[in-house]
Amino acid sequence: MLDIMLFIIGRKVTIKGIIMQLKRQENECISCFCLYLCSVIYNHLTWERLIV
Repeated sequence: MLDIMLFIIGRKVTIKGIIMQLKRQENECISCFCLYLCSVIYNHLTWERLIV
């Protein structure tokens, strides 16, 4: 599960690359990826509030 997190954090990843990675890792990574996306969106919104 950590593999995809490190993969995404470590690079500027294209959507195609993410989809290919998900296909390799199967279902456990889809939930992991969703959690990652949620945290990124949440952090982004939090930072916007702090800056503004």
